[in-house]
Amino acid sequence: MNKKGIYSPTLVIFMIVILAYAISTVLNNEVNALAIAGDNQIKLINIYHQGEELQYFKDQCVSNSINKALVEYGKNGALKNLDCSSKWNSKCKPNKKDFIFYFDKKFKECLSKNELISDVDFSYSFSDSNLLGDAKKQITFNLDENLNKEKEIKLSGTYEINPSFIQKVNFDFNVLGSLYDEISKKLTCLKIEKIDSNLNDCIKEDKRFELNANRDAKGLIVFEVITNDKILKLDKNSKLIKDDLSIKFIVDPNKFN
Repeated sequence: MNKKGIYSPTLVIFMIVILAYAISTVLNNEVNALAIAGDNQIKLINIYHQGEELQYFKDQCVSNSINKALVEYGKNGALKNLDCSSKWNSKCKPNKKDFIFYFDKKFKECLSKNELISDVDFSYSFSDSNLLGDAKKQITFNLDENLNKEKEIKLSGTYEINPSFIQKVNFDFNVLGSLYDEISKKLTCLKIEKIDSNLNDCIKEDKRFELNANRDAKGLIVFEVITNDKILKLDKNSKLIKDDLSIKFIVDPNKFN
């Protein structure tokens, strides 16, 4: 009797079972690996979207803070030093660097609403009419805390975004410097001239803005500059509208220099 003939079919069947088990194990591992990889990919995309949403939030804060800062800047005579009491003189001269004081305050108020960016500090500068905000640190998302920790596919590292920005300020700051220089040259006229809303006899007309003024009971001249630039703000019904940008300040012709 041929014993090999008896055992060969059994051996073949046994090998087929082993092979089938091995293939099943490999396939299951591959399926698990693909599932884990797909899950990690989804989480990576979610983190990316989270970063993009944070950038959008920051950009909205920049735009809104510029508008709010311009309003407060105008109410305070375009001056940072509150001791000036909105009075222009040789010690209290308007400049666009003072605008940054008001912007920074409004910007930080807005950023404080999101803990992911609330502790980021910025340094500011101007390039023509563009406000540049240079973030002093990047915002980091730790992938280890967000991705699958399976041994088969362990992803690690960080995803970083830079919240620095460049945003145009819709206001010509040169208007204020030109007007300051013009007032300083016409102090004699402003001392003796009857001051009403028409200042053409003292201050030359400038097409970039409308200028109104009145002399109060103390002899101080209260100016209001209404520029051609528009700002966005909420009306009484909380609707976003375009409005005039007004700069209000005081001049004492006898104590200007």
